[in-house]
Amino acid sequence: MYGGAAPLATTTTTTMTLLVRLRRTRETKWVERWHVDVQMKEEEEEEEEEEEKEEEEEEEEEEEEEE
Repeated sequence: MYGGAAPLATTTTTTMTLLVRLRRTRETKWVERWHVDVQMKEEEEEEEEEEEKEEEEEEEEEEEEEE
């Protein structure tokens, strides 16, 4: 004979376990994406700084040539 509180409790526990796993997976993916975004921004900033340094060096070289 089936029924009563036991099957309902088991189903509820299983459902809650799956929901917790799903939430943790989503959080993990979100954190991974966040880290990738931060890394990309840092790389872009480094590239911009390098470009600015190169431009400054070129300007200094041009000024030296003019003198």
